[in-house]
Amino acid sequence: MKYLFLILPFLILSCTKKNIESITIHQGNSSEINLFKGSYLVRFMDKEDAIYKFPMSSKEIEKVKETYQEQEIDNYGEDVFIVGKEPLIMPNCEIKYNIVFSDGSQQVVAIRSNFNTNPLEKEYYTRLKVFLDCIAL
Repeated sequence: MKYLFLILPFLILSCTKKNIESITIHQGNSSEINLFKGSYLVRFMDKEDAIYKFPMSSKEIEKVKETYQEQEIDNYGEDVFIVGKEPLIMPNCEIKYNIVFSDGSQQVVAIRSNFNTNPLEKEYYTRLKVFLDCIAL
C-alpha cells in the first residue's frame, strides 16, 4: 500500500506531459515552414506566394517530440530570445520557432544573428541546439 503512494504521483505527472501539436518556423517575413504538416510557404515581393509540400513521416515527428522531451526544452520558458554578438551588422536574420502544445499553450524561440556567428554555440544553449539540429535534419 505504501508503494502505491510513491508511484501514484509519478503516474499523475507522466499523464500531464505536454504533447507537441505543431512546430512552425518563420524566417523573417519571407517564409514559413509548418513542420508537422509538411508545408513550406514562400512569400515573394513581386508575385504570388508559393506553397511547397514535403513528406514528414510519423516516425520523424515522434523523433522531434522525443528530442524535445529528452533535452528538456520547456525549461527555457515560454519566450526565448537569443541574440548574437552585439551590435548586429546588416545583413542579419531572425528565425522564430513557434511550438504549439496540446493544451493550447505555446513556446516561442527567436534567434537573431548575422551570418557570421551562431549564438547557440554558448554552453547555456547546447540542449536547445541539439533540438533545433534534430528539426533541421
